[in-house]
Amino acid sequence: MNSEVITIDLAILTSSHTSLVHYQGFLFPSTPLKWDRCVLILTGTSTKVIDVRYFIDKFLAQGYAVAAIERFIGGPLAFLRKRDAERLATLKHFLDHLYNDVGIESIDIVAHSYAAQEVVRALDGRPTVLLPRINLISLINPSGFGNTSGFLQHCLRFVFLFVVRDYFLHLKRFLEQWRDPPEVKADCRRVMRGIFLLFVRTILNPGRTFKEVDDIVNCDLRPAVRKLVNEDGRRLQVFLSKGDTLISNQRTKDFFLNELPSVRCIELPGNHLDPLLCQNCVHKVIDALKGQ
Repeated sequence: MNSEVITIDLAILTSSHTSLVHYQGFLFPSTPLKWDRCVLILTGTSTKVIDVRYFIDKFLAQGYAVAAIERFIGGPLAFLRKRDAERLATLKHFLDHLYNDVGIESIDIVAHSYAAQEVVRALDGRPTVLLPRINLISLINPSGFGNTSGFLQHCLRFVFLFVVRDYFLHLKRFLEQWRDPPEVKADCRRVMRGIFLLFVRTILNPGRTFKEVDDIVNCDLRPAVRKLVNEDGRRLQVFLSKGDTLISNQRTKDFFLNELPSVRCIELPGNHLDPLLCQNCVHKVIDALKGQ
């Protein structure tokens, strides 16, 4: 990250843990420095802020101020920590920090994968006074919409389809298509690095991983999302990768088309991480956000 990034060490007490829960908040100022509105980028399981630096930099290049969170995920034997509860608590705490301490008046939330679950849970039941401050919620390849088949199936999809198959497909393309434009080869490098880091962090912390996978396959956000859109009037749009091998996006698409047709569903090429790491997909996400 560049020297302009403001990193804040924050700690809170949650109902699931008796000691302080530590996390970091990141503020990426725009040029000129303006904090009246910002984009809050929330990443999924095992993804750190530095992993989506390319995504953040593209927003900064468009003049957006950006905020993000990174949570301490515990050691490999952290079985007793309730990951879903702590992620939810830190998000609520950071939102209040952005409003009360930084002075941000309007936020566009961009949540990828598992982060969609904490966003919906954090906003469900919050006072309506916060509604004007959340301008738009964008969910990218979200879990929690009945789009997984079960614990074992999700793990198998992650290992054999997402990690093994997709990594080597990108590697093959990178090695064989030597005449591709530089930006295409750069996309391949970023995606391969993203898959590798996600895999390594997943296996290094099995306790955290098993708890989050269990939450992913059992969570049903649909009732809460119906309420957020129909009753609370929150503005929502969804990005779904056509080739996502980790999440079955067709079920998510069917839900919004059949039950919440007012929500924009924007289909993107590529796989689960492509909207954060591939140039064409990133530009489509930013363009959709600018058009709202």
